[in-house]
Amino acid sequence: MLGRLIRQRVDIVNHFILETKDSQGGWGILSASGVRPSYYTYQLYKMFGNELLYADSGEANVGIYAARRGDGALTLMVTNLDEAATSLPLQLDGHPGGTADIYRLDPDRVEAGTVTDPAGTIDVYSGTLLELPAYSVTLIVIP
Repeated sequence: MLGRLIRQRVDIVNHFILETKDSQGGWGILSASGVRPSYYTYQLYKMFGNELLYADSGEANVGIYAARRGDGALTLMVTNLDEAATSLPLQLDGHPGGTADIYRLDPDRVEAGTVTDPAGTIDVYSGTLLELPAYSVTLIVIP
């Protein structure tokens, strides 16, 4: 869904149910005990950027989306919909790369509630091998 929002250049998203009790199916962003995983999708999307750039993974289960933010940062949103972790080389055209912050939405970070905290840094240049956990969304922010 995140990729569709990006490709369709959606400016505003409205979630149809904000809070539900677990016995009601769990479709809301919030539960009585905290936030659900869909909440973090919006938090990552908020950090993405407003100038959409061309990006393509060439892999069926991996989507990549690129944007430039108002502060000049290049952002890459990479989704891995596969049940297995995967590694892909990155090719940057027209950008020198640099040290980037990584934010990750995956089952472990959702459970820990640390999705909006940087998962670490990575030196990103053409040829950098991106490590993508199974069922994850990775936001890479290159200043």
